[in-house]
Amino acid sequence: PDASGQGTPAVVIVTVNENLNFAGSITVTEEGKLAVASGKNLSLTSGSSLNISNEGILSLPVNGGVSGAGNVAINDGATLFIAHPEGLKATGTAGGAIQNTGTRTFSAEASYLYNGTTAQVIGNGLPAVVESLVIDNPTVVTLDRALEVGLNLEMNAGVLELDHTLTVDFGMTLNGTSRVLVKPVKTFQADLLANLTTNGTSRIVINPGAKYLNLGISTPRLEVQQRLTGVRGWRMLGAPVTGATYQSFLTRLESQGFPGSANPTLQANVLWWDEEDGGTTVQGWRQPSNITQSVPEGRGHYVYVFNGAAKKAAGTGNYSDVLPLTLSTIGNEVNLNNGGFNFGVTYTKRNQKFQGNTTTGDYTQAGAANEGFNLIANPTSSDIDFFKSAGWTKTNIDQTIYIWDQNFNGGQGNFRLITSTTPIANRIIAPFQAFWVRTNAASPALIMNNEVKAAEFSSFYGRVLEEKPTTPASQILLAISGEGLKAESAVTISQAGKDGLDPLDAFQLESLNNTWLNLYTLGSPKELAPLAINHLSLPEEGEKTIPLYLAAAKEGKAFSGTYTLNWTLPADLPAGTKVVLMDHITKQAIDMGKNQTYTFSFQAPTSTNARIRTEDGAMKEPQAVVFAHEITEGSGENYRTASGQVTRPFSIIIGYNGQGNNPEYRPETPKIYPPSPNPFQDMTQIRFYLPVAEEAEVKIYDMKGQEVGSFGRVSYPAGINSLEWRPAAVHLPKGVYLIHVQTETVVLTQKAVKL
Repeated sequence: PDASGQGTPAVVIVTVNENLNFAGSITVTEEGKLAVASGKNLSLTSGSSLNISNEGILSLPVNGGVSGAGNVAINDGATLFIAHPEGLKATGTAGGAIQNTGTRTFSAEASYLYNGTTAQVIGNGLPAVVESLVIDNPTVVTLDRALEVGLNLEMNAGVLELDHTLTVDFGMTLNGTSRVLVKPVKTFQADLLANLTTNGTSRIVINPGAKYLNLGISTPRLEVQQRLTGVRGWRMLGAPVTGATYQSFLTRLESQGFPGSANPTLQANVLWWDEEDGGTTVQGWRQPSNITQSVPEGRGHYVYVFNGAAKKAAGTGNYSDVLPLTLSTIGNEVNLNNGGFNFGVTYTKRNQKFQGNTTTGDYTQAGAANEGFNLIANPTSSDIDFFKSAGWTKTNIDQTIYIWDQNFNGGQGNFRLITSTTPIANRIIAPFQAFWVRTNAASPALIMNNEVKAAEFSSFYGRVLEEKPTTPASQILLAISGEGLKAESAVTISQAGKDGLDPLDAFQLESLNNTWLNLYTLGSPKELAPLAINHLSLPEEGEKTIPLYLAAAKEGKAFSGTYTLNWTLPADLPAGTKVVLMDHITKQAIDMGKNQTYTFSFQAPTSTNARIRTEDGAMKEPQAVVFAHEITEGSGENYRTASGQVTRPFSIIIGYNGQGNNPEYRPETPKIYPPSPNPFQDMTQIRFYLPVAEEAEVKIYDMKGQEVGSFGRVSYPAGINSLEWRPAAVHLPKGVYLIHVQTETVVLTQKAVKL
């Protein structure tokens, strides 16, 4: 006690300044600290022991420590100072601060302080769960075993590098310039009650491919890194922290086209999408107002990476963004508590009109399909799962997300469509990753909380990814390849599917390159939206016709090529449901249940949107979000241009109802067949084909135009329909008669001869 007899007892410090062999028992209590001087050893003879009890301290040097045949115990509430480079070993007489051959007991409820002056490892002697850990080494301490800190982790200096998983249960405090470094494929996890505090310029550094999982309420300072690899082209990016400016967000990337950027007079290469803009083509694209502007949390961007390409202007050199490169952004973690993070998605109803050339008959949707597309980004430093059952509030949101992968298709790029059936390793959204979502009605909402964070590892979509997707149940998976390109599409079948749009449909988006291949379907011949995933129901009666399109370009121009179409049918199709591919070029029918591949030649039309390149870096300007495919004026019934060029080479018919072993070709438009028998005496059969279910009226006229028979207007199923016409033969003169089948859009005619 102090002179007044009050206060805390003075700590008694005993220092071992010489090598010492000791026989007996040493106990260090709360009044004591035992320190071994640098280069010296405390050797315990056989049967002796060293016990550090509650609030007692043992301080061991960089070299030297405890050895011998005795026993060592670091008990509950004790503190162990470790300066040895090899940390704390569980066993063995070589390496580590404690090298005795007797028993070693290290309590999980003791405190451990690493205070070396050169690089250290934690060592496997440290318990897997400890109450308190302090790092006071100005260099590097490496966590070489999985560790859970139950009460407090404190860093006063240096770097704690994670070579294994670190879990913090309650508190972690970083002071000064200290850092925790989460290395690739390693995990840092803070549990629900954890409070992470970063003072000064200290921070948690998250390497590319590392797992950071903060489930608590704190928002520490982070440095988040992401690796971009592959080829030149567009990347979809968003800031993984709050407080980042475009200048820090775009570190190591080129910026141009807006104030403060490296090349403010050139075409903008950093763009975000304003869904609320009512424009029909490129009017929704925006660029930052200034390089110093803060990046809004959750905003997605298209960012063009030039990969060191030469600038167009003479003497201006090359771009500096040579791949591979590592992005690095510093800021605080976004708070997902207090109601979660609201992406603020919008839905703006678009004009349903068409635009096009009335001379050629080529028409394009004017942007109606673009409504509801929001370009957003993972706002966190963790991987998130868009399809996790807990943690999301979704109102009027489609169940597909779209990510552009520039390295797919041999570097030509393609959109990756991610759904709830996508394997977990490929559907996790990494930090920095932006993606498209689509709202489908007014007053949408998309809100997430900490529960959406994923424990699985993932990669940013900036690497080569050629995995073949598996075929989920009740899905027709289509794949096409040719001319060095490939594309995929799918038709998903369930009772909730419909010919029109629903939340499980996924659109065919515009490519971000000038060379591309698209394979997509329409919900029916009357639907206009191009779909990469088409969610439909089986026909209740008759057939279901699904238009199948191919579109391609090389350097922005149409070209002829040879392609191979492959497919896989679902195993759970109802027995007897026949699926047939109709080739409208050669007028062939292919039984898709008996064949799995089909090779053909075709000049695939491009989108009618212009293909724009800038002067610098051959950068193609993004177009409207959804691919603009060619149609004829508004009818949706005839998919040929005025020149006769076929724009829809195929149809898929589900529930084909033809007769015989070999399927009969079905045209892409309604058709009436010659009556049978013809000529006839008492009866003839009228047969006509409808690609979609619709109302039709059948009338028979003589050559004077007088009606001699009719079938009232009724709704007919898709497929071939047959009617028996039995005229009152005694009153019907011999001669030629005209059979008319009239739908809402066409009148079909055939001749019949009465004997």
